[in-house]
Amino acid sequence: MQLLKRNQKTKELLQIILLSLAIALIGILPVLLKYHGNLYLVGDYMTQIIPFIKESRRMILSGTPWWSHTSFLGANFIGTYAYYTLGSPFFWPLVCLPERYLGIGLTAAFILKQTVSSLCAFLYLRTHIRTEGFAMAGALAYAFSAFSLDSTYYFIFLDTIAFFPLVLLFTDRVLKGEGGIGLSFAALIQAAVNYYLFVSTSVFFLLYLFFRIRKTGNTFALRDALRCILYYALGAMAAMMLLLPALCTLLETGKATDSFSKMLIGAATSIPQAIRILRAIVLPNEGVLRSATGFTFFTFNSNAAFLPFFGALFSLAAVRSGEKTWDIRLLRLLFVLSLVPFGNGLFSLFSTMNYTRWWYAFELIAVLVSLRMLERCAENPAAWRRPLQKSAKTIAVISAAAVLPFFAAKILCSRLLRGVLERHLPDAAIRSLQTSGLLERWNAADTGYLIVLAALTVLSYAPLYAALKKGWIYKKRALVSVMAVICALSYCLYLGNECSVLTDQNVSRAEKVSMVCDAHTRYASRTEFKDAYSNYGMLANTPSMNGFNSFKSDATMAFCALAGFDPGSVTKQYFSTPAIQAVLSVQYVQEKNGSRQDAEYYVPFGFVYDRYIPYTGFAPTKDTAENNRRIERMCAACYLDAQTAQALHGVVTPLGSGPVAWKESAAARRESACTDCVLTSAGFRSSSDGQRDRLVYFSIPHDRGWTARIDGEEIRRGARLGVRGFLVYDEGLLWALGEARKKGF
Repeated sequence: MQLLKRNQKTKELLQIILLSLAIALIGILPVLLKYHGNLYLVGDYMTQIIPFIKESRRMILSGTPWWSHTSFLGANFIGTYAYYTLGSPFFWPLVCLPERYLGIGLTAAFILKQTVSSLCAFLYLRTHIRTEGFAMAGALAYAFSAFSLDSTYYFIFLDTIAFFPLVLLFTDRVLKGEGGIGLSFAALIQAAVNYYLFVSTSVFFLLYLFFRIRKTGNTFALRDALRCILYYALGAMAAMMLLLPALCTLLETGKATDSFSKMLIGAATSIPQAIRILRAIVLPNEGVLRSATGFTFFTFNSNAAFLPFFGALFSLAAVRSGEKTWDIRLLRLLFVLSLVPFGNGLFSLFSTMNYTRWWYAFELIAVLVSLRMLERCAENPAAWRRPLQKSAKTIAVISAAAVLPFFAAKILCSRLLRGVLERHLPDAAIRSLQTSGLLERWNAADTGYLIVLAALTVLSYAPLYAALKKGWIYKKRALVSVMAVICALSYCLYLGNECSVLTDQNVSRAEKVSMVCDAHTRYASRTEFKDAYSNYGMLANTPSMNGFNSFKSDATMAFCALAGFDPGSVTKQYFSTPAIQAVLSVQYVQEKNGSRQDAEYYVPFGFVYDRYIPYTGFAPTKDTAENNRRIERMCAACYLDAQTAQALHGVVTPLGSGPVAWKESAAARRESACTDCVLTSAGFRSSSDGQRDRLVYFSIPHDRGWTARIDGEEIRRGARLGVRGFLVYDEGLLWALGEARKKGF
């Protein structure tokens, strides 16, 4: 008997694995066919995920993965990319692949993530669901939910989604008195794959424990909960080898502090999001880039929680039933936290109020509640017919209220009232309407998204209606088969529609540069890409002034504010002067048509200043003329705070307030520049000649961890060395004052 049970379990596991593989492959098949076997998706996947994976491979293979020079001005590699790649078990096999097979590897990683997600969800759900067929259908619903669809473009979020059910699975086992090694392992891998989402996992873990303890009510419930927390903490501590460098880097960014100062504003702006959240629960998500209604506020907040086939019908009926089981109580709380101000902030320790990127937990509990409700309906379908009908009417009302007003507003504003609104509304209101998309004229893309929304809605709710009416929803094979078909078709439709907005130019350029770039990590200058393709420099494997990632150190942010780079996306530049070529050592300029030419005002890394400008900090501005003035003055003098200027007394003198002949100044900087400058994954080095002490400037962020050596001798920050000069770091840019004779930095 035990052997038969074991064989049955093995068969079920094999079935869920094969089904998930098939669904994931079918879902991305249109994309693969369109792009010749390459998995190209829109949004962050194209502009961040692929470039970051390529850069991570290069850095690791270099053997000295300390500093990434292709990450805008440069970035601490381990601290920055621990968030994106280094903790993912799906990334490391890609390191072993030759560059030309990376596209195939990304496709395999995508399919594998979805498969692991289904498998882990099934392992958890079958411990709470009596019918294995229901558990299989629920596992597919979780793995291919709207939240997973929305997360495909972030790609790294799929890792958290995949392994999250293991946290709940092993928590239940510890509560039952079993060993806790599994829970420690689950916490370890959740922390490693994404430490930002690990915060939301940890908050949910505590909520889950609370509701499970209230249900058990036995003498040892609290003690078992403490055991769970202990094992969970041990797993988190084991991840510290990776998390500590990431934490040090995070503390150097505005993300660690600025978000808290804007907490009340974030809570206020989360209130209008309530309608989007309600819509996300009862209706499928038609796209991450746009909306069928043309209302694009909250588009990138991961507001997607629709379950394929099940929708919100069973979970809503369960919540309305008044039953007080632990799972229904928990789902009610999660729903309230999703809607109220500060609720979503709880899952990110209030660093953001709008993102619902913890909804992978919401989805799994919604699946569990739906399956338990389905089991009760199967026992007595007639008794639950009326509650299900009431829930269906509620869903219809919410759907209409969440879609029709915005659809009508889009048509009204863009077609009839656009001119009137632009003439009479304040500029701030006009900008808000433009940002929301309500003033954009209805076009073919809007029609496409509307069709996709309607198709996805019908694809789930129409079969659900037929299944309940005919009663075949309670049959294992029928339920699993229909769920699999709906998941596959939903993925096909969603991904296919979103990828239709990918421009052929961006795809062809990405394919072309992927074939020609090599894996070296030695550089001597930067390149400017005129088309502002975010992180294109990583694809081409060259340092660039066009780049973006979520972690820009205070040093980098200070330079962005000074020079006119948009702090949110440095591909947006509020300056137009070519003097930036001299300041940032830009040697080549690539035009939009792909042609490449030498930068006219290129100055090599490490040039000498003999003048300075008092620096008291600069607020970022979109005033192009002001930013141009700041940059052009940097060709003649460096910005120094009062303390540094005093330390350099006699070496540099103040620059007057009059106009600057920046072209002549750039030529002077070129004459004084270092020679033999080489940027590597371990840092950089260069040589300089001179007859007196000099201030030598390198446009490389001074983040934590830098050390400097002059003639092989390590120099401490601010240490005076007599005639040999001293080293100065200021405002995050690496400033070095060399000695009179030839130096090596």
